[in-house]
Amino acid sequence: MSTNFTTRAYGLPSGERNLPGAERGVKQYVADPAQSGYIMSASRPEPMRHLNVLVVEDDPDTRAGMRKVLLQAGFTVTEADDGLRALEIASQRRFDAIVCDLRLPYLPGGGFYEALLERDPDLAHRVIFVSAITHDPAVRRFLDGTGRPYLQKPYEVKELIETVRRVAA
Repeated sequence: MSTNFTTRAYGLPSGERNLPGAERGVKQYVADPAQSGYIMSASRPEPMRHLNVLVVEDDPDTRAGMRKVLLQAGFTVTEADDGLRALEIASQRRFDAIVCDLRLPYLPGGGFYEALLERDPDLAHRVIFVSAITHDPAVRRFLDGTGRPYLQKPYEVKELIETVRRVAA
């Protein structure tokens, strides 16, 4: 990784790293577990595994909100703002979970999932879809056909975190 420095993204103690070959500014955010409120204590029986999550969302505000929530939960977050870039990133790194919007530029979430399924079925089984259009019958058929979990926007923060943990288990 290049350019490693400390920042407080959205008021959170974290580090920000530019990924190699990230000509379009893809960044990876790493939560500082010592300050995130998710420190292991003697009362907690088993430690949680650190999870790497790829967030694929074209709306900057929504993406920032997801990043904030996932960082607070102690995850490392890498972002992509379109399906093609997400496919490129996913071919270079391993992720425990991928949170993917359906409506994306260049390559929609469904196309991203199908390409990932062909290239790396194990990673495709770590996709969680998020969408505001799950009420549409065609979208619902697609989502149900994938067998992947999906969250209707807006969703509860707790629901996102629990779904990421479940998929990554």
